[in-house]
Amino acid sequence: MNWLAWLLSAESATVSLLFHWADLLIKSGLLLALPLALVLCSDFRHASALRFTLSLRLLLAISALPILMLVTAALAGEHSAAAGLVTLSVLPVVSDSPIGRNEVLPSASCLLVLAYLLPLGALSLRLLRAFLTTASICRRATPNSEGKAGRALHRLRKRLGFSAPVCIKFSAEVGAPFSFGITSSQIILPHYARQWSDDTLEDVLIHELSHIQRHDCLALILCRGLTYLNWFNPLCWILLTRLAAEAENCCDLAVLRAGKTNTGYAENLLDVARQSRTEVALLAPMLVHRSGFNQRIRNILEESMNSKNSPVIRRAFTAFLFASLALGAGVQVLAADADRVEYQPLLTPIPDYPQQAIDEHIQGWVLMEFTVDASGAVEPGSIELVDESAAGVFTEAAAAALETFTFSPRVDNGVAVAVPGVQYLFRWKLPEES
Repeated sequence: MNWLAWLLSAESATVSLLFHWADLLIKSGLLLALPLALVLCSDFRHASALRFTLSLRLLLAISALPILMLVTAALAGEHSAAAGLVTLSVLPVVSDSPIGRNEVLPSASCLLVLAYLLPLGALSLRLLRAFLTTASICRRATPNSEGKAGRALHRLRKRLGFSAPVCIKFSAEVGAPFSFGITSSQIILPHYARQWSDDTLEDVLIHELSHIQRHDCLALILCRGLTYLNWFNPLCWILLTRLAAEAENCCDLAVLRAGKTNTGYAENLLDVARQSRTEVALLAPMLVHRSGFNQRIRNILEESMNSKNSPVIRRAFTAFLFASLALGAGVQVLAADADRVEYQPLLTPIPDYPQQAIDEHIQGWVLMEFTVDASGAVEPGSIELVDESAAGVFTEAAAAALETFTFSPRVDNGVAVAVPGVQYLFRWKLPEES
C-alpha cells in the first residue's frame, strides 16, 4: 500500500467535503433570507400558521438541495477527461518480493461515507425505538370512551365539526398529554387527568384535536427523518425546533378561537404543567415538544398570535423555493480547486515475470489501457492492449495484474465518477549480469 498516496487522497477528499459543506450552508442560508424577512415583517410576526407552513416547505427544500447538487454534479461529471500515462518497471524477483504483496486500506471516500452513516444510523435507531415505544404505550393505555373524558371528546368533536375518529385513553406511563397516530389517531392522557376540571380537560382536548387535524404527528416525524438525513446541516435542526414551536402556537391559537379566554387558558396550562412530570427521554423524538413553554404563556396572555395564512404568500414562497433550488443546484457559490479529487492508486500489485521470458532472456514492455470505475476498481472488460514490444509474451501477466488494481475514485463536485483511458506502461527488465 502506498501510504503517501492514501494520505494525499484522504486530505484532498476532506478538503473537497469541507468546501461543499460550506457551499451547502451558504445556499441554505440564502434560502432562509425570504422567510426571515417575512417573520420580521410586522404583519406576519405572529402568524403562527404561516410561519409553520413556510418553515415546513423550507425544511423540505433544504433537505432536497444536497440531492439536487449531487444529481447536477453527476450529470456534469459524465464526460471525464482521460488520465495520463503511468510507467511501472518489473524485475524477475518482484513476484516473490513483499513489494507486490500490498495490504488493502479503505479509500478516503469510504471513510467519509462511514462518518456520515454512523450518526445517521444512531439517530434513525433512536427514532425507530421511540416510535415503537410510543406505539406500545398507546396499546397498553386504558380506553375511556364512555367516561368523563370520552364524553367531553365526543361533545367537542361535534361542536368543532371534527369527523375523523379519535380514541381517548389514560396511561400511567406518560407524564403529559399527547396525540399520536399515523392512520388512526389517539389522545393519551396521564392518569392524574381524571382529577382535572371540565374546563382544563376541554382545553387540553381542543389542543390535541388541533394537532390531529393538522397532522402534526406525521409531519414532525417526517421532518425529523429529513433532519436526520441532513444531520450535518445545523439549519435543518434550527428549522425542526422552529416547526415544533409553531405547531404548539397554532394549537394554542385554536383553543383561543374556540371561545376560551387567554387568562383562563394560560392558568389551565400552568396547572397542567405543574402536575406534569418530565417525559421519558426515550419518547422525545416522537412527541411534539412542549418547548418554549414560558414564551407560549407570554404569547397567550399578550394575544400576540393570529391565524393569518395568506395563500398568495404561500404560493409566492413555493415558487421562490423552486427557482432557488434550480439555481442553487447548478451554481457553485464557493469556487475552489477542490471541486475535483483525483483518483489515487491504492493497490497496484507488480505483474509476474513470465518464466519463459526469464529462461529465454527476453525483456520488453507492454502498454495497457483500462477504465477506473466509480468504486475505484478496474472496470471488467475495459482492459485493452495498446502496444507491446514482444508479441504475446507479457500481455497475459499485465492483464492479470491490472484486474487486481484498486484506486481511490475520482470525485467531481462531491460525486465519484469513472475515469476512462487510464494507461499503464509495464517494463520487464532482467538484472545485469556481473
